[in-house]
Amino acid sequence: MAARVLLAAAVLVAAAVVVVASSSPAPVSAFAFTEHDLASEETLSALYERWRAHHKDHMPRRHRHRHAGAGEDDGEEKARRFSVFKKKARFVHELNNNHGGPRRPYKLGLNLFSDMSSEGLKAAGYGGCAYPYYDNNKLPLHNKGNNSKNVSAAVVLEPPAQRDWRVKGAVTEVKNQNPCGGCWAFAAAAAVESLVFLKTGSLIPLSEQQLIDCDTSSPNKGCNGGSVAKAFIYISSTGLTSQEHYPYERSQGPCEAEMDTPVFARISGFASVPPFDGDAMLRRVAVQPVAAVIAVNENVLTGYTGGVFTGLCGSPTVWHAVTVVGYGTHDDDGDGTSLNYWVVKNSWGPSWGEGGYIRISRDEGGNDGLCRILFNPLYLSLGESL
Repeated sequence: MAARVLLAAAVLVAAAVVVVASSSPAPVSAFAFTEHDLASEETLSALYERWRAHHKDHMPRRHRHRHAGAGEDDGEEKARRFSVFKKKARFVHELNNNHGGPRRPYKLGLNLFSDMSSEGLKAAGYGGCAYPYYDNNKLPLHNKGNNSKNVSAAVVLEPPAQRDWRVKGAVTEVKNQNPCGGCWAFAAAAAVESLVFLKTGSLIPLSEQQLIDCDTSSPNKGCNGGSVAKAFIYISSTGLTSQEHYPYERSQGPCEAEMDTPVFARISGFASVPPFDGDAMLRRVAVQPVAAVIAVNENVLTGYTGGVFTGLCGSPTVWHAVTVVGYGTHDDDGDGTSLNYWVVKNSWGPSWGEGGYIRISRDEGGNDGLCRILFNPLYLSLGESL
């Protein structure tokens, strides 16, 4: 761990550079295809080879060796992946062209996940990596217990029509959890990063690896999933160092946070936004980014490339942790409707979605919110040590 320790001042200087670099999500190159590419086994095979070449450098690390063009890639594994790819290509084409249903305000695409099965996506940490409860199937109580006594109750009674904390410089660049199911750590760290900025003006990427290695109290299991609430408890008691001091390793290892590891963030409390209350959520996000869990249909969500997502969502047994960093309204596309949405930061890298983000509809999903985003959102406050 000693080799990782640098002067705190150097990290603060580096953080100032990150503020500039992270304000604009990286553009995503689209992978185009037409109905002709789906016409036959031969055209589909050619499409698959073109897709593999396009995404080779961005494959999830755990699977990249299977796309190297030799060995395992030439046999049964490649045939299995091609079979998955064909089904997804047809599904993407049908959804994007509104076959069998109304026009959808979002698009799917053939991205780096398009030949991964449901089982493969879950094994690689892209579904089922979050535990939505605090403990024993209970939600954190709103402003009661769970270190929440120091949480500010202040909210914006009349929130602005839109809020985007990225524009304010309060959100670090999009990170990539693959191939580790540590979404809970990324969502927790992202919420704390933004609070540090709001408190100090410094945007410092914090260490998800410290949470994955060191926060092992049940139900947290490193790369096999965990609870954002339990991560907040760890940060309130131990604090969190920077990513510079404790870099991301994409796997769980022994805890290397030592007595002399500098603490860059500590929180004094957290609480649940009142569940199933979209207005309360809006007022809270107007004040600060909020950590949330969503019910994932991993085959649909992983294929998202842009627009206001209106579903399909998944089973409430497959949870994914994210950070809500804003909200807004999408003007109509000529059909006379406007769409309200949440701006959601994911941890699948900037080549996914809208530069690593997804806009999730605020108008769908009933009391639960779309994909149950209103089920258990959490907000927090900074400790006095910062």
